[in-house]
Amino acid sequence: RHLGGRRLLEFVPYIPVALDVRCTFALVSYADRLAIGITADAVALPDAERLVEAVGVSLQELAAVSRSAKLVASATI
Repeated sequence: RHLGGRRLLEFVPYIPVALDVRCTFALVSYADRLAIGITADAVALPDAERLVEAVGVSLQELAAVSRSAKLVASATI
């Protein structure tokens, strides 16, 4: 968990918007953490905050289903 002799604490996922790409998503998994970066052109996507909120809600739903699935799997083993 080192880079260049230094302890790496986290990655910050970032992909810039360029050319005809107006919204980008970057995901990085490191040290048991998942980081998501969303970059958007404010003119092309003026309500980007709604997108960020929706992604957050969806990840919470996925985590809840994942926890439930683990509980069911462990109960049936």
